Formats: sequence, structure tokens, C-alpha cells
Amino acid sequence: MRRLLGFSFLFLSFFLGCQTLSPSTSASSVKEWIGEYRRLNQESPSAETCEGFKKLLQKDFELRSFAALRGSKHCGELLLTEEPEPWMKEEWTQVQLELAEKNKDPKILVPLLLEISLYNLRREEKVQLVQRALDLAQKNKFEKDEIQKIQDRLFLLAPRLQKNYDLKDSLKVAKDFRQAREFPEAQKINLKVLNSNKSSVHQQMAAFEELIRIEKLLHHKEEHIKKLKLYDKFLDRRISKKKFRKLKNLLVRKKKNNEITLVRALWTLGKRSEAEKILHRRIKEKTKSFSYATHYWLLGRIEEEKKNLDESLKWLRLSIKEVQDSSELEGQARWFLAWNLYKAKNYEEAIDVLTWFEESESAEEFSKARALYWKSVSLQKLEKPDPAKKQFERLVEIDPLGYYGLLARRELNLPLVKPQPQNQNSHSYFFRRKLRKVFQPDWVDWMTQMKEKESLKNYMAEVTETYAKQPDQDDEVWLVLLQSYAKAGEYL
Repeated sequence: MRRLLGFSFLFLSFFLGCQTLSPSTSASSVKEWIGEYRRLNQESPSAETCEGFKKLLQKDFELRSFAALRGSKHCGELLLTEEPEPWMKEEWTQVQLELAEKNKDPKILVPLLLEISLYNLRREEKVQLVQRALDLAQKNKFEKDEIQKIQDRLFLLAPRLQKNYDLKDSLKVAKDFRQAREFPEAQKINLKVLNSNKSSVHQQMAAFEELIRIEKLLHHKEEHIKKLKLYDKFLDRRISKKKFRKLKNLLVRKKKNNEITLVRALWTLGKRSEAEKILHRRIKEKTKSFSYATHYWLLGRIEEEKKNLDESLKWLRLSIKEVQDSSELEGQARWFLAWNLYKAKNYEEAIDVLTWFEESESAEEFSKARALYWKSVSLQKLEKPDPAKKQFERLVEIDPLGYYGLLARRELNLPLVKPQPQNQNSHSYFFRRKLRKVFQPDWVDWMTQMKEKESLKNYMAEVTETYAKQPDQDDEVWLVLLQSYAKAGEYL
């Protein structure tokens, strides 16, 4: 009978999703472990704190590797006796680096610096780490092939640090100077490539485009426009020459894209008339090789700005007909066409255009919700309250917490219900079991209590990255994951 009762208790505990903890891992011992861990973490390193971390390391606790991680700093030696969790690897390497810095052993320091440079850091941080590794390797007379490997990695990260480079590498070097915001040096190299007889037309075009990009980054608006016009002439000269006949399609495409950039720059600067002239001239000279949907779209937007609705509608309709493999542009053109039709009180056609968003697989969810809202409003304008109500109800279903979903609730006189945060403990046993296949919720709570926010971020980053690759995902699981991210101070 006693055995039967014991079995029943264990089965009930399992069914309710409770963990049967051994005395060493009971809730009270976990609380005691975390309390001692936090106390030691706040103390200055000493023999006493070192001994304290070693004692914690011996206790049965799933996250005891933190005692090894933090205790290593207090003891001045590595306490890790097993491979760390993948999400703790970066922090462990940092601890190893700090200890190696104290010992000043280049044989340990150089590999660690190179390993850390592989982590997800800013490029300049990576460059500094590899540069330091190279300096140490050279100073301590490492083998030539080791030094060469480190130098190759450095030049791969920062081509600008090369003292000698060929013309073929000039563009990489110039780009690196531009990314490092050393613009004068970048301009100097690009001009050299542009004016060199040895440069191919591809290299010259790349150099010209870099010079244009630099002017934009410097906010030199007039100089930016000047460079765009010079590039236009450069392309015209190449298009007209027989020796570039094989590249004509590429050159024409480059010219078309450059014109679009020039038109946008002129329009932004208030030179609308000049922008319109370029667009109209290009449309008159248009060829069948390329789509001019963007040219039409820009003319439609300019006419809209001038409050010429009929002209705007004409150009936007042409833009939709011309679209080739550009769902983003088609979506923009259709939206502005629908919006101008709505403003012109042509509600029937506006509804037809907006219906495309519902049927399109390429349209974004926000665009679909926006289109459905204005379709519903257009139905109201046509005095069709029942169809309008159905569309609003549908919008509430597909976009319950979105901007347009909330507007739809207002139209339907529905209360704006504030969503109540779910308590993880209230989830069913089956949901908790599903959750534990994804991650360990207890670890999140424990790391929060331990004030290990950086480690928690790393843990949740690994968990979400892994879960995002799973075929069958669950919105409720994602909600718990995002709530756990919030505990680490991250809001996605």
C-alpha cells in the first residue's frame, strides 16, 4: 500500500509538471546557493571569496558553472573543469584573457585575442584585437607562418592597413577607408582608380559610385548632385563608344539607376522642375530593354505633391503596368494609386486596387492591414455598412493589436481590451512540457536572481535562434521567450 501511494504521488507530481528535487537541489537550497553567490560576487577578490566559490562549485546545482566563471577571477586561476555551455563560451574566453593578461604569456594571449576577434563584435573592435595579436607575435618572434596568418586576417578585416597593394585591391582599400570614415584618403584612392588608364570600365564605375556615396555621407548636397551629373556624362560617353558595345545593357542600367538617384536628390533639395525634366526626357527616349516603373512612380508622386490628382493617377497606373520583378515598388505604386483614388472620391476603383494587397503573397502584413482598413472605409463612403462591418471584423481578427486593428475596433465600438500578461506557472502541463523542449524557464529565473543579465541575453539569443529554425512554432512559446528576453533588459 505504501509503495502504491508513493507511486501515485510521483505520478501526480509528474502529471502536474512539478520537478521532484533531491534535497541538494530543493527550492530552499537553490535560494541559499544564489544568495551566497550574489554575496561573494559583491566582495573584493580574496582567499576567502575564492574558497567560497570553490564550495559553491561542489554543490549540486544546474548553473554551478557560474561559480567557476566568477570564481576564476577571485582565485586567479581557471576553475572550470568541464566544457562550458555554448552561450557562456564568450564570457569564458574573456575570463581566460584577463588571467592571461596578468601572467603576460604571449603564447596564451595571442590565440585568445584571435578567438575573441571571431565573436560578434564591431569591425573596428575586431581590428584592434587582431592588430594587438600581430604586435605581440612580432615582438615575441613567433614563427613566420604564424605571423603571416595573423597579418592576412588583419588585412582581410582592414585592407587600408596594407602599405603596398595592387590596383585591383585599390577599391577594397578605398572602401575600407570610407567605412572607417577617413574620407579624404578614400577620395584620393578612388580618383586614382578613376583616372588610371589601367583601370577597367567596371573599376571606374565602382570608383565613381564610391565618390558619390562619400559626398552623400558628408551631406555635401550640391557636390553630391554634381558628382551624379558627372557620372551620367561618364556613362553616356561609354554607351556611345563601339568598344563598349558588349557592356551596353549594363551601362544603360547604370545610367537609369543613376538618373533615379539624381532625380530624388534634386527633388529633396527643392529642384522639382529640374527633376521632372530629367524624368520626361528619359521617358521620351525609353527603350524596351528596361522597366521605367520607377520613373512613372516618381512623376506620380511629384504630381501628387503639386495636387494634380488626375496626372498623378495617370503616372501611377503606368507605373503598375511597367513593374518587373519588384514587389516592393508595385506595393508602393498600388498604395499611392489607391490613396489618390480615395482622395479623388473614386471609391470603387480604390477598393479594386486595395484588394490586390489581400491576394498578394509578397505584400507585408502592415500593408495588408492598412489596405483592408481603407477598403472598409471606402465601403462606408459608398454607404455599404454591412460589407464594411465584415471587413472591419476581419481586420480585428488578423491584426488584433496592430494600429489598423485598433482603429477597426473603434469603428465597431469594441472596447480596447488591455492584454493581460500570462503567468508562466498558470500554463498547462502539456504546454510546460512543450516549453521545456525549447529552453529551461528555471534558468531564466535563476539568472535573473543572480543578476547575470549578460549571460541571460546570450542564453536567450541561442534559444531563440534555435527555435526560429524549427518548422512547427507556437505563438505562446514565442510570447514566453520574449518575456524572458525582457527579464534580461532586451526588448525586441
